[in-house]
Amino acid sequence: MSVELRPKMSTNSPASALLGFVYSLIGIFVAVLLSTTTVMAGASEDCETASRRTDWAEVLRLCRPLVEQGNTGAQTTLGYMYRTGEGVAQDYATAMAWSRKAAEQGDSLGQAWVGGMYEMGEGVAQDYVEAAKWYRKGPSRAT
Repeated sequence: MSVELRPKMSTNSPASALLGFVYSLIGIFVAVLLSTTTVMAGASEDCETASRRTDWAEVLRLCRPLVEQGNTGAQTTLGYMYRTGEGVAQDYATAMAWSRKAAEQGDSLGQAWVGGMYEMGEGVAQDYVEAAKWYRKGPSRAT
């Protein structure tokens, strides 16, 4: 024997119509969210693939929109490019800015990069204490 705890509603009632409308909105929201996530995941993978190929012009084209959206992997990649001068003019201050954005969002590779830049004095005053702080956050988790 099954017991239904919800009150029976007429399918023509205003409450039923409102509930149907709410469910439709939730469905639309979930569909949009999933499609956006899929597009961002695809763009992120494309950015990573271009990076592995060392196609720096393509990395810039693919990663720049992701960087602006807060994608930590893309931010770390851009930080790497500016730190090493791969595909862009070497600029330690810009490298630190992008690496720090990723690091502050918990990206372990970004944290390791920030630690290294403090250790070497790249884009910031050399500071071993600050470097150690970032190293403790990142390297043990970096892959």
